Amino acid sequence: MLVICAGLPRSGSTDLYNKICSILECVSKCERHGRYDYQSSKKFQKTKYKWAADKNTWHVIKGNPTKDDFEKTKTGKIKIIQIVRDIRDACASAQIRWGHRWIDNTKNILEFAELVSKKYYFFIDFEKNKNMLQLKYEDCIISQGNYIDTLSMFLQVTLTKKDKKLVLNQTSIQNMKIISDGKYLKLSRNIKEKLTFFVKFVRSFLPEKYKNKRLNLFKKLKILPKYETQTLIGPGHISETNGKIGIYKDVLDKEVANFLSKKYNLLVHY
Repeated sequence: MLVICAGLPRSGSTDLYNKICSILECVSKCERHGRYDYQSSKKFQKTKYKWAADKNTWHVIKGNPTKDDFEKTKTGKIKIIQIVRDIRDACASAQIRWGHRWIDNTKNILEFAELVSKKYYFFIDFEKNKNMLQLKYEDCIISQGNYIDTLSMFLQVTLTKKDKKLVLNQTSIQNMKIISDGKYLKLSRNIKEKLTFFVKFVRSFLPEKYKNKRLNLFKKLKILPKYETQTLIGPGHISETNGKIGIYKDVLDKEVANFLSKKYNLLVHY
């Protein structure tokens, strides 16, 4: 069986991935396969469907499902879960996370919002069945216990009280923050940020025709981890807001927030 965690950016998809894995590890054999951002390759499709046909092990990935994946949910071999956050809070969280690298905040926020909406509409375009589930981030945050129960029912597994307590503890914000703030990941992020600053500095002295060329020097330093492989938590992944609801009020300009509310009304939850 294959489970695809199809979350939207900055909407709790990493938390979803960890909760799914933690639940399944309590009741069965489960393999965490991590992030797959490019799932359309034929080689990966074969691997993915091999996992789906495995009757003895649950396989969990975080990534974007394809049309074929949605079709295969009808066979019961693939389950797809998407978690959706209020578009304004998702954009505010993105600004907190990546805003220091943005040149034009408003432009980048609107581009991010468009990306989020496309992923959302791609999911709802498909006819729903019992192996597809869409969750609201806000409902999950308000009651973590109910969140675990909803996921367990969808996966058709039963947790004991002890199992549920273990899952809640393993996937708590506090535990994820410890990983996110770990010294090794922080060092990795600091080095990358310094290299990014260096690249920008060098680019400022280049002739105009070279200024827009990408100089991703730090990508060659593969020794620097992007995230912790077990949980997919990266450096600074958990912001100081701890995933609270309504953060857009303190982060986004009022005009931007109002624009998002009108254009993406289906993604406004409160």
